[in-house]
Amino acid sequence: MVCMGLIIGFVISIIATIVSAFFSLPIISGFILNSKLHAGFIVLNILLFFILPLVALVMFLSNFTLKKNLGKSFRAGLWSIWLVNLVCLVLSGVFVGKQFRDGTTLNREEVLSNMTSDTLYIEMLPNAYRESLVQFGPLNMSDNKLAAEMIRVNLRGEDINDFIIDEEIYSRGSSLSDAQNKANVLQSEYELIGNTIQIPAAYYLERGEKWRGQHIHLNIKVPKGKFIKFVTHPNRINNLWRNRSVKPQPRHYGKDQIWQHQDGGFVCTSYLSENNNENKYSFQNFSKVRIEGHMNADIRKGDKFEVKVVGMESEIESIRIEKVGETLNVEVEDHHHGNDHANLVVTMPNLNLLDMMNTNEVVIRSFEGRELKIINEGSTDFRALDIDIDKLNLNFNKGKADIRGTGKRLKATLYDCNFDAGFYTVETADLQANRMRRDRFRVAVSDTLFQKLKDTSGPKIDGNPIIIDYNKNEDDNN
Repeated sequence: MVCMGLIIGFVISIIATIVSAFFSLPIISGFILNSKLHAGFIVLNILLFFILPLVALVMFLSNFTLKKNLGKSFRAGLWSIWLVNLVCLVLSGVFVGKQFRDGTTLNREEVLSNMTSDTLYIEMLPNAYRESLVQFGPLNMSDNKLAAEMIRVNLRGEDINDFIIDEEIYSRGSSLSDAQNKANVLQSEYELIGNTIQIPAAYYLERGEKWRGQHIHLNIKVPKGKFIKFVTHPNRINNLWRNRSVKPQPRHYGKDQIWQHQDGGFVCTSYLSENNNENKYSFQNFSKVRIEGHMNADIRKGDKFEVKVVGMESEIESIRIEKVGETLNVEVEDHHHGNDHANLVVTMPNLNLLDMMNTNEVVIRSFEGRELKIINEGSTDFRALDIDIDKLNLNFNKGKADIRGTGKRLKATLYDCNFDAGFYTVETADLQANRMRRDRFRVAVSDTLFQKLKDTSGPKIDGNPIIIDYNKNEDDNN
């Protein structure tokens, strides 16, 4: 029964290998190698490379089960054939590799000076050969043509007057001149129709033209203040530099989205207008803030109290805010998994305590005072900007912290987090750190640094303080 199962599995493996070789042979022979005979020889090598070990394995298990021995000469002959085949396969690989030895990039640029709109419409065309039976990764073959889905689009904001299409074509070849020739004849064949650019999914090679890893990057340069609109789903956008200070913004690119090049990057103005709902609250007289759940928060120093949440209506409805004593409690309801686009904006005269649990991005700005305590539990990305606190007390478990400003004393208990206080200079610092990486652990101390470290090599230190190591003192006492 075991042997029968092995034989069935063996037959299935052989059939799968033969089918794969059959479908890859037209691409290898027509667009990678110059000879059908050489392509067939390589495919045969690949088949034998996988089939012969499978034959040997099945025979070994059959012999072990049936207590029969086929003889040393047979086994030796089988492995000799496999080794000769392996040598041939390696030599063929070296030959093919030489056809890809050198690479080069060719640039073409077109200025769209005849546009009649401030908006460039981008339409991604489908690949007509996408459902072809002959496929090899991003390569599809049909009607004696090879379609290579290797066109990507980058959107770049530039300080220019007109839209510019910068086409980067990369190719390899057996020599530098061969690579240049292959890049020179290749085009993405994008088409401009009015204010719309139609971008094909693939470039096409006729039979006889060789594929040498060519790929095309269309860099669409957008002037400041102008717009792009995705007419179809932008599934081939490789890079779009967002202005992350403007929220909310969509997680993914989508059909009918409109993006504007502004200072700091691109902003999805269509999403912003659709999801920029706002709820204001009338809470007064609080000096402590507690935030729990996935949301963003911007807490600013100001003369008056102001609390608002900006975002999608469904996200705003999932956030519960209440004031208990001097504490403003902000919490995402348990049934809601996340508010990646909801933004809490708080203005208050003084901040004495900030307690965060499993939040997204939290920023505090321009606070001054005698003492401030900050607690974090979870993967919060926290920043304190332009603060002036005499005594700053931090307790961070996971997450990131970027502290900037001035102070006198820093006390921090840190566990497995990224902590950068290199731009927050203090006179004395008291650090207790566990599982901290030195390349993500930095402080600035002018006078004295007290430290107790566990599974940590110590922080990068800006300044030249006296260092008092609790660990060393404990070892001396012992």
